[in-house]
Amino acid sequence: MKTLVATVDAGSMTKAAKALYLTTPALMQRIKSLEAELGFSLLIRSKLGVSPTKDGKRMYEAFKAALTILDEAKNGGGSAADRERIINLGVWWRIPPSFREALEQLGPETTPYVNCLSLTPDEIPEYFEKDIIDVYVGTRSFALEESGLKFTPLGFQQDYLLFAPETGFGKISDISTDALAPYRIYAGSDYRDIPEYREVEQVKELFATDNVIKESIFPEKLFQDCLQGRAVAFFRVRIAPTQADFADIPKGLELRPMNWPSIAHGIYAKPHAPTFIHKFTNQVARATA
Repeated sequence: MKTLVATVDAGSMTKAAKALYLTTPALMQRIKSLEAELGFSLLIRSKLGVSPTKDGKRMYEAFKAALTILDEAKNGGGSAADRERIINLGVWWRIPPSFREALEQLGPETTPYVNCLSLTPDEIPEYFEKDIIDVYVGTRSFALEESGLKFTPLGFQQDYLLFAPETGFGKISDISTDALAPYRIYAGSDYRDIPEYREVEQVKELFATDNVIKESIFPEKLFQDCLQGRAVAFFRVRIAPTQADFADIPKGLELRPMNWPSIAHGIYAKPHAPTFIHKFTNQVARATA
Protein backbone atom coordinates (compact mmCIF):
# COMPACT_ATOMS: atom_id res chain seq x y z
CA MET A 1 0.00 0.00 0.00
CA LYS A 2 2.80 2.40 0.93
CA THR A 3 4.61 1.66 -2.33
CA LEU A 4 1.64 2.57 -4.54
CA VAL A 5 0.77 5.69 -2.54
CA ALA A 6 4.38 6.95 -2.57
CA THR A 7 4.72 6.31 -6.32
CA VAL A 8 1.51 8.17 -7.22
CA ASP A 9 2.38 11.05 -4.87
CA ALA A 10 5.88 11.38 -6.33
CA GLY A 11 4.84 10.84 -9.96
CA SER A 12 8.11 8.99 -10.39
CA MET A 13 9.30 5.50 -9.50
CA THR A 14 12.85 6.77 -8.93
CA LYS A 15 11.72 9.46 -6.47
CA ALA A 16 9.33 7.06 -4.70
CA ALA A 17 12.07 4.42 -4.37
CA LYS A 18 14.40 6.97 -2.80
CA ALA A 19 11.68 8.07 -0.33
CA LEU A 20 11.04 4.44 0.68
CA TYR A 21 14.77 3.55 0.86
CA LEU A 22 14.33 1.03 -1.97
CA THR A 23 16.14 0.47 -5.21
CA THR A 24 14.07 1.37 -8.28
CA PRO A 25 13.98 -2.28 -9.52
CA ALA A 26 12.77 -3.40 -6.06
CA LEU A 27 9.97 -0.81 -6.12
CA MET A 28 8.99 -1.81 -9.68
CA GLN A 29 8.83 -5.44 -8.60
CA ARG A 30 6.53 -4.56 -5.70
CA ILE A 31 4.17 -2.73 -8.07
CA LYS A 32 4.22 -5.67 -10.52
CA SER A 33 3.53 -8.08 -7.66
CA LEU A 34 0.60 -5.96 -6.47
CA GLU A 35 -0.80 -5.73 -10.01
CA ALA A 36 -0.49 -9.52 -10.39
CA GLU A 37 -2.32 -10.06 -7.11
CA LEU A 38 -5.12 -7.59 -7.93
CA GLY A 39 -5.44 -8.65 -11.56
CA PHE A 40 -5.29 -5.20 -13.18
CA SER A 41 -2.81 -2.44 -14.03
CA LEU A 42 -2.26 0.35 -11.51
CA LEU A 43 0.10 2.76 -13.26
CA ILE A 44 0.62 4.33 -16.67
CA ARG A 45 4.32 4.74 -17.43
CA SER A 46 5.59 7.47 -19.76
CA LYS A 47 8.70 9.58 -20.35
CA LEU A 48 7.21 12.20 -18.03
CA GLY A 49 6.87 9.74 -15.12
CA VAL A 50 3.97 7.66 -13.86
CA SER A 51 0.28 8.33 -13.26
CA PRO A 52 -2.49 6.07 -11.97
CA THR A 53 -4.90 4.19 -14.21
CA LYS A 54 -8.61 4.48 -13.41
CA ASP A 55 -8.32 1.36 -11.21
CA GLY A 56 -5.00 2.61 -9.87
CA LYS A 57 -6.56 5.88 -8.72
CA ARG A 58 -9.34 3.96 -6.97
CA MET A 59 -6.82 1.77 -5.15
CA TYR A 60 -4.58 4.77 -4.38
CA GLU A 61 -7.44 6.59 -2.64
CA ALA A 62 -8.43 3.45 -0.71
CA PHE A 63 -4.84 2.70 0.31
CA LYS A 64 -4.17 6.29 1.38
CA ALA A 65 -7.29 6.31 3.56
CA ALA A 66 -6.39 2.94 5.08
CA LEU A 67 -2.82 4.03 5.86
CA THR A 68 -4.08 7.18 7.55
CA ILE A 69 -6.38 5.12 9.77
CA LEU A 70 -3.57 2.70 10.60
CA ASP A 71 -1.14 5.50 11.47
CA GLU A 72 -3.70 7.18 13.73
CA ALA A 73 -4.43 3.90 15.48
CA LYS A 74 -0.73 3.11 15.92
CA ASN A 75 0.23 6.56 17.18
CA GLY A 76 -2.77 7.08 19.43
CA GLY A 77 -3.31 3.65 20.93
CA GLY A 78 -1.50 1.52 23.46
CA SER A 79 0.56 2.31 26.51
CA ALA A 80 4.20 3.39 26.45
CA ALA A 81 5.13 -0.17 27.45
CA ASP A 82 3.14 -1.55 24.52
CA ARG A 83 4.79 0.84 22.07
CA GLU A 84 8.21 -0.24 23.37
CA ARG A 85 7.35 -3.81 22.37
CA ILE A 86 7.14 -2.94 18.66
CA ILE A 87 9.85 -4.73 16.66
CA ASN A 88 10.59 -3.72 13.06
CA LEU A 89 11.67 -7.00 11.50
CA GLY A 90 13.54 -7.43 8.22
CA VAL A 91 13.33 -10.72 6.28
CA TRP A 92 14.16 -11.93 2.78
CA TRP A 93 10.57 -12.67 1.73
CA ARG A 94 8.92 -14.54 4.59
CA ILE A 95 9.21 -15.02 8.34
CA PRO A 96 10.78 -18.47 8.90
CA PRO A 97 8.31 -20.92 10.54
CA SER A 98 10.79 -21.64 13.35
CA PHE A 99 10.84 -17.91 14.16
CA ARG A 100 7.03 -17.71 14.19
CA GLU A 101 6.85 -20.70 16.52
CA ALA A 102 9.43 -19.14 18.84
CA LEU A 103 7.32 -15.95 19.03
CA GLU A 104 4.29 -18.02 20.05
CA GLN A 105 6.30 -19.62 22.87
CA LEU A 106 7.20 -16.24 24.40
CA GLY A 107 3.73 -15.78 25.89
CA PRO A 108 1.32 -12.83 25.73
CA GLU A 109 3.26 -10.69 28.21
CA THR A 110 6.53 -10.73 26.26
CA THR A 111 5.48 -11.30 22.64
CA PRO A 112 6.27 -8.15 20.62
CA TYR A 113 4.18 -6.48 17.96
CA VAL A 114 6.04 -7.27 14.73
CA ASN A 115 6.18 -5.02 11.67
CA CYS A 116 7.68 -7.10 8.84
CA LEU A 117 9.58 -5.72 5.83
CA SER A 118 10.96 -7.75 2.91
CA LEU A 119 14.50 -6.68 1.94
CA THR A 120 17.23 -7.55 -0.53
CA PRO A 121 20.59 -8.47 1.07
CA ASP A 122 22.15 -5.21 -0.16
CA GLU A 123 19.48 -3.12 1.58
CA ILE A 124 19.94 -4.58 5.07
CA PRO A 125 22.97 -2.52 6.34
CA GLU A 126 21.38 0.73 5.10
CA TYR A 127 18.03 -0.07 6.75
CA PHE A 128 19.83 -0.73 10.05
CA GLU A 129 21.81 2.49 9.70
CA LYS A 130 18.62 4.52 9.15
CA ASP A 131 16.81 2.72 12.04
CA ILE A 132 14.10 1.44 9.70
CA ILE A 133 14.55 -2.11 11.06
CA ASP A 134 15.54 -3.30 14.53
CA VAL A 135 16.42 -6.90 13.72
CA TYR A 136 16.90 -9.07 10.64
CA VAL A 137 16.24 -12.82 10.45
CA GLY A 138 18.25 -14.71 7.86
CA THR A 139 21.26 -16.75 6.89
CA ARG A 140 24.60 -16.05 8.56
CA SER A 141 26.42 -13.54 6.40
CA PHE A 142 30.01 -12.30 6.18
CA ALA A 143 28.84 -8.92 4.88
CA LEU A 144 26.40 -8.32 7.75
CA GLU A 145 28.92 -9.30 10.41
CA GLU A 146 31.57 -7.09 8.79
CA SER A 147 29.10 -4.18 8.96
CA GLY A 148 29.12 -4.50 12.78
CA LEU A 149 25.83 -6.34 13.35
CA LYS A 150 25.53 -8.93 16.12
CA PHE A 151 24.48 -12.47 15.12
CA THR A 152 22.35 -14.60 17.50
CA PRO A 153 22.07 -18.16 16.10
CA LEU A 154 18.69 -19.88 15.85
CA GLY A 155 19.83 -23.17 14.32
CA PHE A 156 20.69 -24.63 10.92
CA GLN A 157 18.90 -24.77 7.59
CA GLN A 158 19.29 -26.76 4.39
CA ASP A 159 18.69 -25.82 0.75
CA TYR A 160 16.03 -27.67 -1.23
CA LEU A 161 15.49 -27.34 -4.97
CA LEU A 162 11.96 -26.17 -5.85
CA PHE A 163 10.72 -27.18 -9.32
CA ALA A 164 7.75 -28.21 -11.45
CA PRO A 165 7.44 -32.01 -11.85
CA GLU A 166 7.56 -31.88 -15.67
CA THR A 167 11.10 -30.48 -15.51
CA GLY A 168 12.19 -33.94 -14.38
CA PHE A 169 14.53 -32.96 -11.56
CA GLY A 170 12.89 -35.44 -9.20
CA LYS A 171 14.34 -38.29 -11.28
CA ILE A 172 17.88 -36.92 -11.63
CA SER A 173 20.33 -38.50 -9.16
CA ASP A 174 22.81 -35.60 -9.31
CA ILE A 175 21.58 -32.12 -10.18
CA SER A 176 24.51 -30.64 -12.08
CA THR A 177 25.14 -27.14 -13.36
CA ASP A 178 24.52 -28.44 -16.91
CA ALA A 179 21.08 -29.76 -15.90
CA LEU A 180 20.13 -26.34 -14.52
CA ALA A 181 21.57 -24.37 -17.46
CA PRO A 182 18.24 -23.97 -19.37
CA TYR A 183 16.46 -22.46 -16.35
CA ARG A 184 16.43 -19.19 -14.48
CA ILE A 185 17.66 -20.00 -10.95
CA TYR A 186 16.30 -18.02 -8.01
CA ALA A 187 18.93 -18.21 -5.28
CA GLY A 188 18.35 -15.04 -3.26
CA SER A 189 21.94 -14.82 -2.04
CA ASP A 190 25.55 -15.24 -3.13
CA TYR A 191 27.55 -18.26 -1.97
CA ARG A 192 30.55 -16.00 -1.21
CA ASP A 193 28.55 -14.36 1.57
CA ILE A 194 27.66 -17.68 3.27
CA PRO A 195 30.53 -19.15 5.35
CA GLU A 196 29.48 -22.78 4.86
CA TYR A 197 29.36 -22.45 1.05
CA ARG A 198 32.55 -20.53 0.30
CA GLU A 199 34.71 -23.59 -0.41
CA VAL A 200 32.10 -25.95 -1.88
CA GLU A 201 33.07 -26.38 -5.55
CA GLN A 202 29.60 -27.53 -6.64
CA VAL A 203 28.01 -24.39 -5.18
CA LYS A 204 30.72 -22.08 -6.54
CA GLU A 205 30.30 -23.55 -10.03
CA LEU A 206 26.53 -23.06 -9.95
CA PHE A 207 26.64 -19.49 -8.66
CA ALA A 208 29.16 -18.55 -11.35
CA THR A 209 26.54 -19.06 -14.10
CA ASP A 210 24.75 -16.08 -15.62
CA ASN A 211 21.22 -17.39 -15.03
CA VAL A 212 21.41 -17.22 -11.21
CA ILE A 213 19.40 -14.39 -9.64
CA LYS A 214 20.99 -13.38 -6.31
CA GLU A 215 18.45 -10.90 -5.01
CA SER A 216 15.10 -10.82 -3.27
CA ILE A 217 12.31 -12.10 -5.53
CA PHE A 218 8.64 -11.67 -4.69
CA PRO A 219 7.14 -15.12 -4.05
CA GLU A 220 4.27 -14.61 -6.51
CA LYS A 221 6.69 -14.26 -9.44
CA LEU A 222 9.04 -16.95 -8.14
CA PHE A 223 6.26 -19.53 -7.78
CA GLN A 224 4.66 -18.58 -11.11
CA ASP A 225 7.92 -18.97 -13.02
CA CYS A 226 8.59 -22.32 -11.35
CA LEU A 227 5.03 -23.57 -12.05
CA GLN A 228 5.43 -22.66 -15.72
CA GLY A 229 8.72 -24.57 -15.93
CA ARG A 230 10.77 -21.45 -16.72
CA ALA A 231 12.72 -21.43 -13.46
CA VAL A 232 13.79 -23.35 -10.39
CA ALA A 233 14.47 -21.94 -6.93
CA PHE A 234 16.29 -22.74 -3.73
CA PHE A 235 13.90 -23.08 -0.82
CA ARG A 236 15.64 -22.93 2.56
CA VAL A 237 14.18 -24.89 5.50
CA ARG A 238 15.40 -26.04 8.89
CA ILE A 239 17.30 -29.30 9.27
CA ALA A 240 14.32 -31.13 10.84
CA PRO A 241 11.52 -29.64 8.72
CA THR A 242 7.88 -29.64 9.75
CA GLN A 243 4.78 -29.15 7.64
CA ALA A 244 4.89 -25.43 8.46
CA ASP A 245 8.16 -25.07 6.54
CA PHE A 246 6.40 -26.08 3.33
CA ALA A 247 3.09 -24.29 3.92
CA ASP A 248 3.89 -21.47 1.47
CA ILE A 249 4.52 -23.77 -1.49
CA PRO A 250 1.62 -23.91 -3.96
CA LYS A 251 0.31 -27.21 -5.31
CA GLY A 252 2.06 -28.32 -8.46
CA LEU A 253 5.64 -27.84 -7.26
CA GLU A 254 8.06 -30.38 -5.81
CA LEU A 255 11.07 -30.18 -3.51
CA ARG A 256 14.22 -32.23 -3.21
CA PRO A 257 17.09 -31.65 -0.76
CA MET A 258 20.39 -30.44 -2.18
CA ASN A 259 23.53 -32.34 -1.20
CA TRP A 260 25.10 -29.20 0.26
CA PRO A 261 26.29 -28.34 3.79
CA SER A 262 23.71 -27.07 6.28
CA ILE A 263 23.97 -23.33 6.92
CA ALA A 264 23.50 -21.29 10.09
CA HIS A 265 20.60 -18.87 10.38
CA GLY A 266 19.67 -16.47 13.12
CA ILE A 267 18.88 -12.91 14.16
CA TYR A 268 20.98 -9.84 13.43
CA ALA A 269 20.80 -6.68 15.55
CA LYS A 270 22.97 -3.65 16.26
CA PRO A 271 25.41 -4.23 19.16
CA HIS A 272 24.23 -0.97 20.77
CA ALA A 273 20.51 -1.49 20.12
CA PRO A 274 18.03 -0.77 22.97
CA THR A 275 18.08 -3.35 25.75
CA PHE A 276 14.62 -4.70 24.90
CA ILE A 277 15.87 -5.63 21.38
CA HIS A 278 18.68 -7.83 22.76
CA LYS A 279 16.35 -9.24 25.40
CA PHE A 280 13.92 -10.13 22.61
CA THR A 281 16.58 -11.82 20.44
CA ASN A 282 17.84 -13.85 23.40
CA GLN A 283 14.28 -14.91 24.30
CA VAL A 284 13.64 -16.06 20.72
CA ALA A 285 16.95 -17.94 20.62
CA ARG A 286 16.06 -19.79 23.85
CA ALA A 287 12.54 -20.57 22.59
CA THR A 288 13.95 -21.92 19.32
CA ALA A 289 16.52 -24.07 21.14
